[in-house]
Amino acid sequence: MGAPDPSPEITAYAHARRMALARADRSCCCPAKPVVMTIMPMASAQGEPIELFLCGHHYRVSRRRLAEIGAVVFDGDGLPLPVDPWPVEVGAFA
Repeated sequence: MGAPDPSPEITAYAHARRMALARADRSCCCPAKPVVMTIMPMASAQGEPIELFLCGHHYRVSRRRLAEIGAVVFDGDGLPLPVDPWPVEVGAFA
């Protein structure tokens, strides 16, 4: 038995995130093509969410801090990534 189908709302949200990432020409941090979109937590109730498009390198070096502050990261399919999808091996550089 497989996983249940996602709700129409989840499917629509994932599609919107996938399209936003696909339309981005470059990352927020460098000229590389983005591979993830990060939604930063809002600082206040009146604030708008901030979306950052990150390349693979800048995501990898920032992922722990992003997890610490509660950012949500979406992959190229528009689906949320787990907190640490690329664990660092002991002794490896982050």
